Amino acid sequence: MVSRLTGNGQRMRHRVEADLRSVCLARALPSLLPKMLRAWLPKSCVYLNVGHSNYSDRVLRALPQDVTNALMVHDTIPLDHPGFVVPGRSDQMRAMLIRAAQAADRVIVPSIAVQARLSQHIDPDKLLVAPLGITPLAAEPLPINASSKPYFVVIGTIEPRKNHRMLLEAWSLLQDPPELHIIGRRGWRNTELFALLDQHPLQGSKIFEHNQMDDGEAHGYLAGATALLMPSYAEGFGLPPLEAWALGTPAVVSDLPVFRETLGACGIYVDADDAYAWSTIIRRLTEGTQTLPATPKIPTWREHFEAVEQALRF
Repeated sequence: MVSRLTGNGQRMRHRVEADLRSVCLARALPSLLPKMLRAWLPKSCVYLNVGHSNYSDRVLRALPQDVTNALMVHDTIPLDHPGFVVPGRSDQMRAMLIRAAQAADRVIVPSIAVQARLSQHIDPDKLLVAPLGITPLAAEPLPINASSKPYFVVIGTIEPRKNHRMLLEAWSLLQDPPELHIIGRRGWRNTELFALLDQHPLQGSKIFEHNQMDDGEAHGYLAGATALLMPSYAEGFGLPPLEAWALGTPAVVSDLPVFRETLGACGIYVDADDAYAWSTIIRRLTEGTQTLPATPKIPTWREHFEAVEQALRF
């Protein structure tokens, strides 16, 4: 009404805002949710849940019968590695997969590795792989006091699954270590590592922690790095290695099936627990004696959404 009175009613932005506002204001008591959804949803539409929120029995029962029910599952880490997630998360995911097995028409996953794991819980005919895409981002210039080469970067929440502890051990094995820039916020179940980081003798001279860095700054560090390091114990897809390669920076990764899938012959693979092997690769990269693989094919979001669209056709 306000948009019409002020003469802005025909502008696309105002029309979209008005539509979004009306949707956001729509509410119903739990018992009236089925009636509301029947009134609002067009015939034969798609319910696509990409974040697991509200994927509850109540919502699924309320959906009209002609709605295509699709869920995206990003990884199976809570089931495979319950010690890496917050308490209760494993049980929540197990319950969600039971609901998905019963109600979902399609379950979209980002990798063949996740597909293989989920096939133990969900009909394989319902599963479809849609690899994630990489958004090309301009790298911001490094600050004047930032490092020059050689230096290495690790990106991700500082949590046990990301295996920062092994990198600290590898750095301790190097006689003249390069700089290591740890980009990511401190996460969960990692109190001992936080203490180790705070007290590490190389903290502030060779090891630097960046807890509040935006994407542009992170890409700036990544673009100038000798290599990205990603010694994770588990990943559903793993965007940083592909983001690194998109900026021309090689990636050293743990030898996981999903990295073999996304990087192929273009990754430098090292056992996640072998600190000595990691230190050897880091030394060779620092000295310029490590053979670098070719750049992998960088997936696009267009390819991802074309795969999703194909998944929702019956």
